[in-house]
Amino acid sequence: MRIEGIQTEQLQQLYNRHRKMLNQDSGEVSRQEVGDGRDSMEISTEAQEMQEISSRLEEVTARRSERVAEIKEEIDGGTYQVSNEELAEALLDELELLN
Repeated sequence: MRIEGIQTEQLQQLYNRHRKMLNQDSGEVSRQEVGDGRDSMEISTEAQEMQEISSRLEEVTARRSERVAEIKEEIDGGTYQVSNEELAEALLDELELLN
């Protein structure tokens, strides 16, 4: 399974589209249409949280990819070993989550 993080540009475009729709629905005029001619953008708390989550997800994905590469190398080299106890505990933990 491949998980890719949301790029900042995509997040910004999504935010801008949403903001524009809200402005049209409420009859408000966006800041870009009025003012001194300079563009400005204000990122909501929710968008900032999404950005932080996205960056954390990218870090986790990178670490996981490194670990997968290490395990593949161990399997190919015939040195990969799994503890029976750790495997059993992990399976039991998963079963508890399902119940």
